[in-house]
Amino acid sequence: MTKIYFRHDNYREEQNALVKDIAKVLQENKTGLFEAPTGLGKTDAALATAISYTEKKTIFFVTPKTSQHKIALDVVKGLNRKYSLDLKAVNILGKQKMCSEIPLMNNARGFYEFCESKMRSNNCQAYKNFKTKNYNKNIFLENELSAEDILEFGIGNKVCPYELAIELCKKANVIVCDYNYLFNNKIREAFFQKTGKELGDSVIIVDEAHNLADRIRSNSSYALNKKMIAQAIKEADIIDSKEFLELSEKLKQVSELFKEKYKDSEFLVEKDLFKDIFSKFEELPTLEAEHIKEIAKKTKEGELILPYVYSFFSNWFENHKSIIRFFKTENDKDYNLVLKFLDPSFVTKTVFENANSAILMSGTLSPFKMYVDILGLPKDTLCFKYNSPFPKENKLVMYDDSFSTKYELRNNHDTEEITNKIASIINEISGNVAIFLPSHGLAAEFYNSLSRKTVKKIYMQDKNAQKSKKIVDDFKKSRGLGSVLIGVLGGSFSEGLDFPGEELVGVFVLGIPFPEPTLEIKELIKYYDERFGNGWNYGYTYPTISKVVQATGRVIRTHTDRGFVVLIDQRYTWKKYSDLLPDDLRPNTLMSNKLIESFFKN
Repeated sequence: MTKIYFRHDNYREEQNALVKDIAKVLQENKTGLFEAPTGLGKTDAALATAISYTEKKTIFFVTPKTSQHKIALDVVKGLNRKYSLDLKAVNILGKQKMCSEIPLMNNARGFYEFCESKMRSNNCQAYKNFKTKNYNKNIFLENELSAEDILEFGIGNKVCPYELAIELCKKANVIVCDYNYLFNNKIREAFFQKTGKELGDSVIIVDEAHNLADRIRSNSSYALNKKMIAQAIKEADIIDSKEFLELSEKLKQVSELFKEKYKDSEFLVEKDLFKDIFSKFEELPTLEAEHIKEIAKKTKEGELILPYVYSFFSNWFENHKSIIRFFKTENDKDYNLVLKFLDPSFVTKTVFENANSAILMSGTLSPFKMYVDILGLPKDTLCFKYNSPFPKENKLVMYDDSFSTKYELRNNHDTEEITNKIASIINEISGNVAIFLPSHGLAAEFYNSLSRKTVKKIYMQDKNAQKSKKIVDDFKKSRGLGSVLIGVLGGSFSEGLDFPGEELVGVFVLGIPFPEPTLEIKELIKYYDERFGNGWNYGYTYPTISKVVQATGRVIRTHTDRGFVVLIDQRYTWKKYSDLLPDDLRPNTLMSNKLIESFFKN
């Protein structure tokens, strides 16, 4: 067996088996699904094995979590130091996030076109410095470079950080990036062309693979509303040409069409909705770089909308069978005309079929068949599942069936009663606890109720990523007496974060986060029913239970951690849901203050 470069002295229990199974997948140039509990050390195992077993291949570590970017770089750094290797690892973010010239805007759909126009017109000094190599080259001597390192260097040397990252990626052994670099066709093709990489020479490690399908659906979604169309009309009017004057008139007709349509809340529309205005994308005038430049002079940087409108219509006329098109009104005042690809395999199938090999890993990948189906994985995909490496007696699992977030089963009295129970527990124990709920609305409701019943500081998830990062950092520092963290199931607090030791001693999961059965979800269920005969589970039940399992995984992260999990909702005792939970999460012990007190004393 090939020597495995491993930065730690010993493997965790089950981690050795994980390494051997990953090696098997790599040796056979296949795709593998790996369901391994949180805390087993998936990142270390996957990167160490891939590095040990691949020569002259580029390893892509793709993850939606920026916190995992640092961990992946730390693995490479540890291997370089321990074995005197010379591995080059680069962390690259999206182009907009690595720009030192154009300010980040809330409405930044025109960023890429604006950036392109600045480069073509030779108006970006940072890009000019990169092209003329007018900067310090010492950065190419570094072995592990985070996006922050590259951005800081770029700003300090007045050179484009993104172009620097691209240049560094050309020689990189390991590239740490977001899903888009592999699973957005346009971005992948451009990135591979610039860096000289090829799928056939790539080993792909997908972290948090349970999120991949939803992420692709989200990223391949387009929406227009009244305000965006109005802005697009203004931008078309700026261009002094007959063609764009006609486009402006057609967009006004689109706006009028919307006014007629958006009286109902949600309904599907056909591809030929615009047939009386224009019947195909080619009827739109060509949007040239000089047009973008002309518009940009008279609008705020990064706020161009017309290029996005072009993207919308170019996708609108696609014939892909999984596309749905629908109107969605909001507050009877505005609308969204939405275009969405339901099937992520239109992207993933090509990637996994053509890559040298691929490792997809997560704490929740059950049932494997669902992921093979919806991601279009090869038929010979290998599947592996592992037990928790931590002592079973270190985790206490309980339930409470006196409450439910199911609308027809709950009332305000129930909320007060269950927060009384939770407060009585958290007021008696030391260390941090987390409470996860199905929605931001319920999270706010429980925050208001619980804040009257405990002296502990309560931190609540914020929709702003930067604020959320500071909230988590402050929460982790709340040792001793401890604090309370309130978050949303499926959100950034409930997945992909480590809370070892007293950083988290208990998790309460309130409710089952079934989404509202919107038109989109109904269509997804229908689509998967037609394709696989299992629409309800593939489109609704399985992804929902996965969010619960992910949230409970925050509490035990190391071999010495001790903590409790409480599942609060009477539906957790229903067989059809309890059977979907892992064996070590199935509720059979009623929540009890005395039980928790005894657990921490022993």
